[in-house]
Amino acid sequence: MACSEKLAGFDTQREAFLGAYRGWEAPAAVEAGKTSDSIACGWQPIGAQHVRVSLEPGEQKKIIFLLGYHENP
Repeated sequence: MACSEKLAGFDTQREAFLGAYRGWEAPAAVEAGKTSDSIACGWQPIGAQHVRVSLEPGEQKKIIFLLGYHENP
């Protein structure tokens, strides 16, 4: 994972981001306003990056996110 902005945090473990027994409609990390910097080990990894952005009215900002994947033997 990579981002053109400084990260406030990240998650790669799905349950750390979503919360136990939760779905994509209300992730625990979004509700809490912070990620846990989890590192996935095993099945169902994700790529969630947390960026804090402050914009003035009418201001725009471009942020580039990059995600790659490679199988390890």
